Amino acid sequence: MPRGTSLSLLTEMVQDESRTSSATSRGVDHRAYLQRLIKRVQQELYDDYDWPFMRITRDAAGKDMAAGQRYYDFPTALNPDRISRVWHQFGGLWTPLDQGITPAEYNAYDSDADVRADPPQKWDWYGESQFEVWPLPASANGEVRFEGMKSLTLLSNDAATADLDDHLIVLFCAAEVLAPNNQKDASLKLQKAQRRLATLRGNLGTQKRVVFGARAENGKRRETTLRVVRAV
Repeated sequence: MPRGTSLSLLTEMVQDESRTSSATSRGVDHRAYLQRLIKRVQQELYDDYDWPFMRITRDAAGKDMAAGQRYYDFPTALNPDRISRVWHQFGGLWTPLDQGITPAEYNAYDSDADVRADPPQKWDWYGESQFEVWPLPASANGEVRFEGMKSLTLLSNDAATADLDDHLIVLFCAAEVLAPNNQKDASLKLQKAQRRLATLRGNLGTQKRVVFGARAENGKRRETTLRVVRAV
């Protein structure tokens, strides 16, 4: 699978597949449009499927606990919106850590009053980039480790490289570029893109889409869930 292709090369590949140039069209720079399209297509493919090679593993997914510390930054490589499970290690044993800290928990161990106990029993989101553990660790002998997806590369410049298959991204982009003009190649490119997607997913051993817990409608995080939808 050809991953790690630069945004600059991906742009050229889309131009070749759609037989377009970098010339300005209707006052909009075509290259800039293609790069926005590439970023969106990769994001959509990342959001829609559970790619096994994008799952975060081992030390990159862990955070050491500190005595009395309530809030922690998520591991840098982790996408907090794609967490599937959380574990806590204490005394040499790994146990699941449930998500959701409510006033009932604070009644038992009041974090505001600096009440501490080992091991932590629950975790929850705190803002956009941090998580909370409860109760406050009494010692620095534990570790929280996440299972989930790595954050997607943003493709913020020409040298940035894609995390997903370049031919897959390019074919979906080319189909979209060609579609508005009803060009005959649009349908062919889309069919090729769909076939490649099916092939890649088959080779990776994943024929199901996995959807991880996300935001609730009120803007707050909801309890992490795992929902599997059979692929079509």
